[in-house]
Amino acid sequence: MALTFGTKVDYSTQTYLTEKAIDFLDSTHFVVAYYYSEVVRVKIGVISDDDTITYGSEYTVNSHNSNNVSVVCLDSTHFVVSYYDNGGSNYGEARVGVVSSGDEVAFGGIYNFSTEEQTFSRMCKLDSTHFVITYITGSDAGKSIVGVLSSGNVLAFGSEVSAGTSRDLDCASLDSTHFVITYSDRSDTSTKYGTAQVGTISSGNVITYGSKYVYRSSQTDKGRCASIDSTHFVVAYESGAGSIVGVVSSGNTIAFGSAVSFNGSTDTGTFSISKISSSNFAITYRGGSNYGTGRIGKVSGNSITYEDASVFYSGYVSIGRQDLSSTDSNNFIALYTDSSGSSSSIVGIFTTTVANTTNFFNFIN
Repeated sequence: MALTFGTKVDYSTQTYLTEKAIDFLDSTHFVVAYYYSEVVRVKIGVISDDDTITYGSEYTVNSHNSNNVSVVCLDSTHFVVSYYDNGGSNYGEARVGVVSSGDEVAFGGIYNFSTEEQTFSRMCKLDSTHFVITYITGSDAGKSIVGVLSSGNVLAFGSEVSAGTSRDLDCASLDSTHFVITYSDRSDTSTKYGTAQVGTISSGNVITYGSKYVYRSSQTDKGRCASIDSTHFVVAYESGAGSIVGVVSSGNTIAFGSAVSFNGSTDTGTFSISKISSSNFAITYRGGSNYGTGRIGKVSGNSITYEDASVFYSGYVSIGRQDLSSTDSNNFIALYTDSSGSSSSIVGIFTTTVANTTNFFNFIN
């Protein structure tokens, strides 16, 4: 396997964007959501010739001071942006974007999914009309809720379900009725263990959680997860740049393999993870010399092996938790901020064999 990179392209003239998220619409189109000047904005990116990126116009999602931006694509022309509107209603809000002509966006109405203060939110797709929003309130209470899309741009939500007292909450869908959440369990502040639970969806919008399962029996920060298939997921975390496979059985039971470092056991507080295929995933992170680095992990059963690391930016980088996205067709996009704060994109090319067609993944500053 080999990992090489193209030439970066700016997706915004703004610098040091700290709140951003990305997801694929299809194998050549993706959505970038970001925040600056108190407003959430989006752009559609288009990939051509394997390594060329162009962007459409910038669209404004809301008109108030907002943060905690997340985005999830439901099909090739529909996506949902969620955020905390702390300059208007002080509610958690979501809005559907409808894509036409490749890179144009029209929005539906604004819908409230929570009336509480939020410090973080994350979304994952269940199917083309259902998704999950997980979020943390100001009191470290983890919450989850199902969103349902109808009539092209109308949203309705089920009831909030507690995900315990948590930080660094993340989610990944396993199939259309199951998803996994990972978090630092703050119900016992003396432990703060890395923890995971499976959520099961019934009646379209009702969540029931299974038991808690600990994947790391010590304080665990910045845990981030990606599903591999309907019964396997990977969690990566800051301490020692650890990563571990979770295996789901009986619907909501989890067993874990052994932890493997993706950065030579050196802590990394800035990284992102995404599925590549039913056996591979990608991680981008701040590696040696603080350089922007990418690496491919392979899952076999409950074990992880890594390919050699590849540098995509020879300078200091910052990478957020929602800064990497992929499709099952082996296209990848990542976000990062370089040493000058610029907002750029770069295509990475992931080749499995010499004879194989070129697969690629995309890094965005």
